Amino acid sequence: MRSLRHGYHGDTFGAMSVCDPDNSVHRLYQGIFIKHLFAPAPQCRFEQEWNEQDIAPFAALLQQHAGKVAAVILEPIVQGAGGVRIYHLTYLKRVRELCDHYQILLIVDEIATGFGRTGELFACAHALVVSDMLCLGKALTGVI
Repeated sequence: MRSLRHGYHGDTFGAMSVCDPDNSVHRLYQGIFIKHLFAPAPQCRFEQEWNEQDIAPFAALLQQHAGKVAAVILEPIVQGAGGVRIYHLTYLKRVRELCDHYQILLIVDEIATGFGRTGELFACAHALVVSDMLCLGKALTGVI
C-alpha cells in the first residue's frame, strides 16, 4: 500500500497504518503497523500553476516499488487533517494515470470531502478522476 504524507484515514489500526507516520499521534504505534510506503505530500496548490515536478517523487517511488504495491490511498484534492491542504487537480490526474500504467488500484478517501463538501458530489469530480475504490464511511451519516 502507498499513501501520502500529511494524510489521515482514521483511527482503527488498518486506517492508522496508512496515515502520515510522523505527523500524528499514530507515530506512537510504529512497530505494530504493517509497513507502507509514503510519498511526499503534493506541494502545488489548487490555485497555482501546475508544476510537473510535483508528481516526480510519487512517480519515482511508484516505479521503484510497482511490483510490490497493490493500491494507493489518498484524500482527493483536500488533505483535511493534514492542515486543510488543497492541492492541484493535476496531481490527482497524474496519480490516476500512474496507477493505470502500473495496474495499481486507486482508493480515494472521500469521508471528509464527499457529498458536496467541495462543491462537487465527490472531490474526484473536480479532476474528472474515477477511483477504483471509494471510502465514504461516516460521511454517509454526516450528510445535512
